Amino acid sequence: MVGPAAEAGLSLPAPGPYEALIGDRLAAILHVDDPLRLGAYVRLADSAPVDGLPDADRRLMTGFHFAVIPSKVAPKTLAESVALVHAHPAIVEELRELLPLLDERSEHLTYPLDLAQPAGSPLRVPLSVHARHTVDDVLTAFGILDFFKTAWKQTGTIRDEQTNSDLFFVTLEKSEREYSPSTLYKDYAISPTLFHWESQSTTTQKSKTGQRYIHHRNRGGNILLFIRPRKKHEGRTMPYTFLGPADYVSHKGDRPISFVWKLRRPMPADFFRQAKVASG
Repeated sequence: MVGPAAEAGLSLPAPGPYEALIGDRLAAILHVDDPLRLGAYVRLADSAPVDGLPDADRRLMTGFHFAVIPSKVAPKTLAESVALVHAHPAIVEELRELLPLLDERSEHLTYPLDLAQPAGSPLRVPLSVHARHTVDDVLTAFGILDFFKTAWKQTGTIRDEQTNSDLFFVTLEKSEREYSPSTLYKDYAISPTLFHWESQSTTTQKSKTGQRYIHHRNRGGNILLFIRPRKKHEGRTMPYTFLGPADYVSHKGDRPISFVWKLRRPMPADFFRQAKVASG
C-alpha cells in the first residue's frame, strides 16, 4: 500500500525491516469505520505507551496487530507489536494519513455497544453498532483472541461466557461452492428490525444451546448479529456490519431451529436494501 506522500514523490523515512510485509497488509484495515477503533489506532500511531492503557484500547490495538502484523514476525506482546510498528516510520506516517480518510468516508452513524453484563462485571466491549468489523476485530474486542489465546473461527456462532453473549456471523448470499449443504442456512432480513436466522443444523429446541437462545432475555444473555451480504467483494473478504443486540421473537422447527430476532436499532436503510438483494 502506498500513501499520498509516496505517490507525490516526497521523501519518506528510511524503511524498517518488514516494510513491504506490513505495508501490504495495511489494506486489511481499509474497512474500519468504527470511531472507537479509529481513535485507538490514532493513539497507536502516536506511540501511546502500552502500560497503563485502558483495557478497551489494548483490545483494539490487539485487533490492529492481528490485522496488520504478519504472523511470521510474531511479536509476543502488545508492547512488542507497537514497538515493531514504530520501527517503521514510513508505515506510521501512512497510518497518520490514512486514518482521517477512513473517518471521513464513514457512511453510518454508529452507537457504542451497550451489553447486559453479569452482576458486578466492569467489562465494556469496545465495538460500535452499525460499524464494520472482521471476525478478528470482534474476537479481540471481546478478549476471546489475544497474544496468548487462539480462537476457533470456522463457525458462524461463537460463545463468550465472560459476557454471557452469543455472537452470530451471517453471510446472506451463500453458494454451494463455498458452503456445504448442512450450512446453507436460510438467513435473511424480514424488515429493518426483524431478521430470520437458522441455528446450526445439529441444534434442537431442547438442547442447552437451543434453550439458551430461546430464553436469553430471562437469563441475562446477549444475542449479537454480525451480517455481511456476501463472502467476498472484488476479491477481498468482506467485513461484517454489526447490527447490534437482538431479542427473541419466535422460533420453530428443529435441526436447525428457525428464529426471528428483533433488532434494538433498525438496520441502516442502505444496508437493509443490500441485505434484501443478497438474500434474493
